[in-house]
Amino acid sequence: MGNGNVEIRVASDKWAGLNGKTFPVFAGTHLRTNNGMLSINLRDRVRIEVGRNSNITISGKKGDCSVRVNNGVVGFMVPDGIKFSVITPTMNIEFP
Repeated sequence: MGNGNVEIRVASDKWAGLNGKTFPVFAGTHLRTNNGMLSINLRDRVRIEVGRNSNITISGKKGDCSVRVNNGVVGFMVPDGIKFSVITPTMNIEFP
């Protein structure tokens, strides 16, 4: 769910506003927050918080998805017992 100026793009070159609406996320989804913020709840209860002026791309499939942070700030809320990793060019962070 997004609040403020948040946009989504799926399988086209056109961006559409989210503005408080809830949408399912598919592989190939691009999201940008401009001056808004965005929360994504995954099926395994992991929550992704996307900060202002950020741009991310979702790829993969159910149970094996990837989030590419093109720019901006992203935070993750990971419940106990969930295997989760963040890979950067210089390190790999794993939960638990």
